[in-house]
Amino acid sequence: MAKLLYLYLRQFHSPHFVPAHSHPCWELVYYKCATGHSEYATSSRHLQKDIDIDFSDDIPSGCHLMTFSDNTFVIFPPNITHNEVTDSRADIICLGFEPEDDYEKAVEHLTFCANHDVDFSVFRYMQTLEQEFRAQRHGYREMLDCVTRELLLALARRTMEKESRTGLDYIVRYLDEYFMEDINIDGLVKMSGFSPSQFRLLFKQKMRVSPKQYILTKRLERIRDRLINSAIPLSEIAVECGFGDYYQFSAFFKRREGLSPKEFRKRFQVTEL
Repeated sequence: MAKLLYLYLRQFHSPHFVPAHSHPCWELVYYKCATGHSEYATSSRHLQKDIDIDFSDDIPSGCHLMTFSDNTFVIFPPNITHNEVTDSRADIICLGFEPEDDYEKAVEHLTFCANHDVDFSVFRYMQTLEQEFRAQRHGYREMLDCVTRELLLALARRTMEKESRTGLDYIVRYLDEYFMEDINIDGLVKMSGFSPSQFRLLFKQKMRVSPKQYILTKRLERIRDRLINSAIPLSEIAVECGFGDYYQFSAFFKRREGLSPKEFRKRFQVTEL
């Protein structure tokens, strides 16, 4: 079961800056009333396994910008350096938690973007956690863990339903059909309806490889088939499989198979051709 490690209730009555910091656990930040932005770096750092906040002076190079507003929430994976700037007064709840199983960890698809709590369902979980935390009745720690798990399962369900609606299967079928063409990954992201980070995480969970690696694997399968089962000239195979340059095609194949296309064909081609 997921474990709630900390719960912070923060209120600011004027613009406020939280310096760059990271956490060794997952963190969900819910903005009940706030507008502003966060800068974050997607590369993680190794920290000691405790719940201390590690502050640093600045965000490292290569940072990304994310804006938030009323009734949005943000999820940061462990050890991600981020800061926070609120433009005016703010009312914020921060949860530090550790998911236990793969279903709870499905919240990774909601990371690095401000998610709108359109139906206030996440807010209701925040209220329950806050009430339990303030009252501290008998068994409240166990109850906090139970509510945290229920929240993560609800978010996981939302993600899986969205995956079904937006048709990630369609993206895979599209790649299966057009893998030999010059495919723009950003175009696939727009087709999917997800943010770039969500799309890549969902795709990798579904197919076990990144979109780029999936395309290259499909091309390699086609090349192998053509070399073994046809007498098509190598230059034509290169063009057919999405390589405009024969030397690029040959280098790619040799890097993957340990043999040049010519050597591979000589060794494995069906003799009846």
